[in-house]
Amino acid sequence: MKRITLAIVGGIFFAANVFAHNGALNFMPTVPDPAAMTMDGTEDDWGWFDRSFAITPEMIGSWFGEHVEQGGNPNPADWSGSYFLAWSPPPDNRFWFFARVFDDTLRAAEGENMGAWWNDDVVQLSIDGDHSGGGYLANEVAEDINNGYRIQQHPLFSSEFGVDIGGGALPPEGEWANDPAWIQFGGTILPADADHLSTNLEYTYEMSMTMFDFYDIPGPANSIIHTFEPDQIIGLTVRFCDGDRGENGEQDGWGLLDGNYLGDRDGDQSGDAQALLTIDELPTAVENVTWGRIKSATR
Repeated sequence: MKRITLAIVGGIFFAANVFAHNGALNFMPTVPDPAAMTMDGTEDDWGWFDRSFAITPEMIGSWFGEHVEQGGNPNPADWSGSYFLAWSPPPDNRFWFFARVFDDTLRAAEGENMGAWWNDDVVQLSIDGDHSGGGYLANEVAEDINNGYRIQQHPLFSSEFGVDIGGGALPPEGEWANDPAWIQFGGTILPADADHLSTNLEYTYEMSMTMFDFYDIPGPANSIIHTFEPDQIIGLTVRFCDGDRGENGEQDGWGLLDGNYLGDRDGDQSGDAQALLTIDELPTAVENVTWGRIKSATR
């Protein structure tokens, strides 16, 4: 696969069994100016993000599939990915995500059938906003989304079909949080005319969202919006589906080496993400104040 140099480079990763349910703990820097961010899938408005907090290819391995137990980025000619996590305090009060993927073959067979997107090459974020743990989003019990929920983004279908709240488990009326009032998203793809089974691709995902501690299927009136604050920990599992093989078979499910794919349905198996101090208080990711915070988190 012909490769383009990753814009997301370097990285220092810290894991903590104390907080993370499965040993996977990420840190989320603070977005210094949310108004300057545009969810268009480009990285140019992430210049403030200290790359030592990026999740880079060597930190990501296959949870199941062809490359399971082979370590980080075992076959970059087949698939390679990196991503950023961030947060913004009230009044903006949002979660932020950016990812870049290199993929030898794109599976995009499901089209706008969001309930089957797990067969395609998508990113899936499973969220336990109040960090309460427990099971959520069992496909046969849509009400489990009250406790935790999934968001999927597809590299091709990124208009109103771009984000699937619930991974297809919800009835149509439960997809109300796809509205731009609650979530904005965008992406890029090269080559620009890519389609199902196109080869040698680079694509990005970007999203900014209101997070919920309690997601009520009928609508926002009885839902509980998550309020971000420094030091806070949320449950978060990021999984990239790579579905190049066969009609339905996933080739690999990619995620953090210390993570667990069961975090997409069980908060007790989820990874964690911790909100760092504001950018004014945290000039660089490796200065003394950060080392102190990381040490205290890993004791």
